[in-house]
Amino acid sequence: MPGSRPTAKPRGCSGSNGPSGFVFASGALRIDAVGPRPVLAPDRPGLSRRIGRFEQANEGTLFLDEVADLPMPLQAKLLRATQERTIERLGSNQPIQTNFRLIVATAQDVDEAVASGQFREDLFYPLNVVKMCLPALRERREDIPLFVQRFLSRSEKPVTIQQNALDRIIDHDWPGNVRELENVITRAFALAPGGVITAECIEFARRHAPLAAGWLGQIPYREGFKPVIRMVEAELLRAARPRPCSAFRDAFSTRKCASMV
Repeated sequence: MPGSRPTAKPRGCSGSNGPSGFVFASGALRIDAVGPRPVLAPDRPGLSRRIGRFEQANEGTLFLDEVADLPMPLQAKLLRATQERTIERLGSNQPIQTNFRLIVATAQDVDEAVASGQFREDLFYPLNVVKMCLPALRERREDIPLFVQRFLSRSEKPVTIQQNALDRIIDHDWPGNVRELENVITRAFALAPGGVITAECIEFARRHAPLAAGWLGQIPYREGFKPVIRMVEAELLRAARPRPCSAFRDAFSTRKCASMV
């Protein structure tokens, strides 16, 4: 569900799941580490107590974006939290009961991730209860003016957009979906003369070429840094290994032929 956070928030805030409101977390971050608002907050003597995302969303809604990017250890913790409704703070063995509505989103093919072993199958089924497939922005161009007006309304100063600029935005393919659209509108804010966005203010970011096929495209980045470091070091060692020069090979070949004669 690319650009799913604006869609999920109104849904998460509605209903009778409690007063805690809407809590956002991203599976793309290393949220198992001690950091700002981790999913599981540390419980250690001498540290100021901070509740994690699960506790913060108690009696409310937790929206977990990029769930397919969760590493395997966190997938196991999420499975326990969804099935048993219990969590444990980092450094503690005391279970804590929780009750929250869980909404997850990802731009990846989860079925393919399950088949390749990158996503737990036993976690896939409890998460896949009510499924919503949000089409890419280029497949729902009628929504683009609504997004543009929403982003324009965030400006502290009155900003308008000319029709030719809006037409250029609608005609774009938007490979980056809503996030790319928001970036383009934000850039247009800065370039708009006199608070009027013209077609010249609309600039699209250049897309980088994909990585060439080979060992670099096969890096198992989801497994952490250590496998990546080992693979890169091994490849660099193979590339730096000294090879016999052509003169040495020719001399060795001549000597071998002479000994055979």
